[in-house]
Amino acid sequence: FELFGAVATLTGVASLSMDVDRAARVAGVLQPFSALPRGTAPHAIHRFCRNLEQVGRENQAAASQTFGELIEQFSG
Repeated sequence: FELFGAVATLTGVASLSMDVDRAARVAGVLQPFSALPRGTAPHAIHRFCRNLEQVGRENQAAASQTFGELIEQFSG
């Protein structure tokens, strides 16, 4: 679980620093988990990290929608 926490933290820092290339590289570490079913936690954390990348790209509308979907998934 440390991997997920580290990747999420580093992706968030890179995104908020507007270093979207680094955010993409860091989030890409979790790419293999995207093959898991959509309802699994590793898949959701991968989506979360990719979505943090969108924040750095100033794509707020898409980021907001995906964060909403993830909130529903985690609270369901």
